[in-house]
Amino acid sequence: MFNFSSKLHQLAIGLSCLILLAGSAPLPGEVANPDLLEFLLAQVEAAREKIETARYRIGWESEEDAPDGRRFNVGSGTVKLKGRWRWSDHVIDSKIPATGWRQTTTGRVVLNDKYFGCWPEVGNALAYRDDHQSIGSMPERSRSRLSVMSPEDLRVLGFSFGGTSSGSVREEVSKWPDIFLWRVEEVRTAKEPIKYEIQRFRKPNLNVPETIWEVDPSRGFLITQVKTTLDGFLHVVRVEPEEVAPGVWFPRGYEEERTDSSSGSKNTQSLRCDFSEITVNQDIPDEDFEWRALDIGKDVTLLHTTLDGVVTSWVWAGDSLVPSEMAQMSESVAVAVMDNAAAGIRASSSGQAEVEMPDEGNLAENLPEQDEREDAEEKGHQRISWKVILISILLFAAALVAAIKITTFKRKAH
Repeated sequence: MFNFSSKLHQLAIGLSCLILLAGSAPLPGEVANPDLLEFLLAQVEAAREKIETARYRIGWESEEDAPDGRRFNVGSGTVKLKGRWRWSDHVIDSKIPATGWRQTTTGRVVLNDKYFGCWPEVGNALAYRDDHQSIGSMPERSRSRLSVMSPEDLRVLGFSFGGTSSGSVREEVSKWPDIFLWRVEEVRTAKEPIKYEIQRFRKPNLNVPETIWEVDPSRGFLITQVKTTLDGFLHVVRVEPEEVAPGVWFPRGYEEERTDSSSGSKNTQSLRCDFSEITVNQDIPDEDFEWRALDIGKDVTLLHTTLDGVVTSWVWAGDSLVPSEMAQMSESVAVAVMDNAAAGIRASSSGQAEVEMPDEGNLAENLPEQDEREDAEEKGHQRISWKVILISILLFAAALVAAIKITTFKRKAH
């Protein structure tokens, strides 16, 4: 039976492709049908651009296998978005019933065009601000911190709006043409509208796709499912979009399942996440995405890394932060923070994440000695010695590991 609406839909897509491609460069990767892929990527990106601002609550529950038994995590948080700017706050309660182990972790993050800031553990003695020229050029260190210290919404937002663990699908298509082949397939069923699969094949196996992104035109062209299969590893994310404003679609929730049989034994992880109190395209002040929105305590030291890699420490003086000697932090406080983080890591069954510590020799070569600091009153800040910076980096590494150990579920899915 001739389906007029289906044919009309195909014709509209074909014409849109021609119009779109008239002003766009071809995708540089190896793509079986680049016109259709370019059209889909443009539609996915357009769906994201419809969301100028957003606020929402998020709650999630996850469980995973651990050496000492099944581990359960329950988290909640609040998120604000403005373009690519971001503010988030969350708390996670984790437990292993078999051993009685329990832990609560918190975190707060800000991201804008000038810097990334975080308070890894609300109540901790240290917070951080890392400058960048733009969000797109943000250092990998900041990207990793953002991923580790954000609630469970960040990954699914990336999936739904064309993202992967290392960037957008468009960026992925541009990489490694000698390794991957990309293809788009139209999926038809009797009861559901037409969907599209963006398929990635790892050469030379061109029979079974390694990763599939499912795009649903009836739901605002959001990516509603991502499935990766590779060498005994299966990772599936199923997204539940909702029209939260006329013509604006947003994830209402998602489920994630991860199974790893590559080592011979089956290890499973699962996650259920729900969004609530979603509002979009309402005014949010820029101030909500600045470092003051971290709301750090008056006893907290802020470590500031500039674009040229200079690290300075700032402390409160009244209602303002002013440069200060990091050395003023007592050694006993530093040792207590590191010992506490180490104890938490030992208590955790998933303390498998490794943090690469800086080489002391290289650090000493690239940072000024104590007697070479410029006068703080003339420059507005003081450079600190390599030894002091090493202490601060060790402190951050300890705090970061403490955060990572409860986020093992956030493994990158390629």
